[in-house]
Amino acid sequence: MVALLTANYSIPLGSPKLLEVAMLCLTLATQAFMQVPRAELVVSGRYRAMAMTDIIGTLSGCIAAILLAQSTYRAYSLVAQLAVTVLTKFLITILMSLGAPRAVQQSRKGPPLWEAVAFGLRVVPLNLASYLSRALDSGLLPSIVSATAAAGYARSYQVVVVPISQLQLSLGSVVVEKFSKAKRDDLNRAGIASLKLWIWLQRIAILSGVLIVLSSSLIQFILFGPRWPLVNVTLSAMATCLPGVAAAAFGAWSTQVEGGKLRTLFHFLAVLTTPISVVATATTVNFAGGLVSLVIVGGLIQPLTLALIHRQSIAMALSRIFVVQFFQWFVVASLFFIVATTSGFWDAGL
Repeated sequence: MVALLTANYSIPLGSPKLLEVAMLCLTLATQAFMQVPRAELVVSGRYRAMAMTDIIGTLSGCIAAILLAQSTYRAYSLVAQLAVTVLTKFLITILMSLGAPRAVQQSRKGPPLWEAVAFGLRVVPLNLASYLSRALDSGLLPSIVSATAAAGYARSYQVVVVPISQLQLSLGSVVVEKFSKAKRDDLNRAGIASLKLWIWLQRIAILSGVLIVLSSSLIQFILFGPRWPLVNVTLSAMATCLPGVAAAAFGAWSTQVEGGKLRTLFHFLAVLTTPISVVATATTVNFAGGLVSLVIVGGLIQPLTLALIHRQSIAMALSRIFVVQFFQWFVVASLFFIVATTSGFWDAGL
């Protein structure tokens, strides 16, 4: 909503309309009211219902955006996508939570109010870091680089990273609960579970990154079309950041269980390093420099920093973590350089 209200000062698209602002305000309020019934689903362990809610809500928003984009109201397609997604999730969550009254009663006999508030205060910076890492660079780049480059960057992020973010949101409650239970029952078993999760996330991230880079030209052809040249390079740059996204998800989950004010603060700063570096480099050099910064900072420095911050939860020698992370980054970064060179990206003057 803040980005929309300030768009008139950064992007020559005109002032926001009252309907757009109203839809975003409604979305914000709905998102807030949805937290209590969603928490009821978490307490009752109804993770399948939560997953179905996320899937149906996301599909509803996509369908709404596509339909509006083909109509005379195409200007509202993106705002409507967000509103429809959140409203659908809210309605389904309300219906699903009605079937778990016993879980709600039990939850009220749990920890004192201050412990719940303290947990919420610890989660807020993690959620804020996740949001800013997605929105900060995409929101500022239109006022720095060309509209085509900025739009390609934002859309590439949605194609590559948003699915991982949605997976993180859907699995977060399950993972946090399993972490908490394992920590209460057996610290040794909790350490093994954390290590397995770290390895699993990193393997998925590197495999996804390699596949996206190798198929970047095909993705550009199918999802973007001929009017979006060199988007395959931006897609490849985004793919190098997937291990860092996986490390951020792991850090957010483990921090919710283990706490620590400094750890939360360092996690927040580490996650913001990537979008800030991209914006700074694009401002002082050019868009190509911003992508190089994305590959180096987002693909290598951020996951290494997050591994250092959350090393107590990974239960692996730090030197081994660094070697594995560097090898993963080198593979995907090399493929990115090949794609950029063969596509003529360095000579495009972006």
